[in-house]
Amino acid sequence: MPDILCEVFMHARSVLHAHQPLAILSIAKYLQIINNFIQEIIMFIPKLSRCMVQTYLMDIHYNTTAYGLDPRSFLPYHGLKNKFTASKTDKNYFIFGSGKRACPGRHQVERLKKDILWTFG
Repeated sequence: MPDILCEVFMHARSVLHAHQPLAILSIAKYLQIINNFIQEIIMFIPKLSRCMVQTYLMDIHYNTTAYGLDPRSFLPYHGLKNKFTASKTDKNYFIFGSGKRACPGRHQVERLKKDILWTFG
């Protein structure tokens, strides 16, 4: 039975990593990645301005260490060979946002996923 639950979590994690319409709202002085991104495209963002950074522009969802040699394809079993998991919320799990503005119901959703798997498992 635990193998079936692990397989469901792997499928769920693989679905969430590909091109989701998610953006991180942050203030420019706190977001370190903006400095690197700005230097590449030569753009000026005033200090303390609010910035929206699309997560698909980051390396998070196309990391070859986490998602194998072909991170853009749907391969739900890539999670078997690495240490990344979908059973906890970590820094590479941006589906509910991050920081102070993260979704307040994200922990409830995580618990509900486990309850649904227990009910139908």
